[in-house]
Amino acid sequence: GVTAALCGARHVLLSDREDSPVLWENCRRSCHANGLNYRLLGNAGCGRESVLSRADDGQVDIVGLSWGSFSTSLMHLPKIDIILGSDCFYDEKDYEDIIATVAFLLEKYPDSQFWTTYQERNSSHSIGSLLKRWRLSAQSVQLSSFEADGELVANSNQPSMHTIRMIKILKSEI
Repeated sequence: GVTAALCGARHVLLSDREDSPVLWENCRRSCHANGLNYRLLGNAGCGRESVLSRADDGQVDIVGLSWGSFSTSLMHLPKIDIILGSDCFYDEKDYEDIIATVAFLLEKYPDSQFWTTYQERNSSHSIGSLLKRWRLSAQSVQLSSFEADGELVANSNQPSMHTIRMIKILKSEI
């Protein structure tokens, strides 16, 4: 989300677990360190901002949300075009909560998309049956399509020994 804001996204909403103020503080510090204007909303704002209205252009909103928790904050999110999830699929017990939340948001905003990257940790773990159950589909995004398939990860000079995948999840056509 911070990278999207720095690249010119007009409206960015950062979120992390609704039960962890320390994670909201990390979001706030990241915005501050990158020179981004932000506001804390819902539970992240400790009651200071109860209405989840869309941020002004160039402003980042921070709100506590948890996968699988259909909170007031989730119910009142402003329109979302793209949901970015970084390495969300690491613990198989969380897969259905993630997919259920994404399905809710894509039902509410049918033109939205969920883009996520994940490290392939175990080839037997799959979200295919969950996507079908929640009437979603996934499209593979080739990292080579935007030159992100090199040996070095984000020019970090630290070689990646892991397989990283990117997918785009959408509402199914059927």
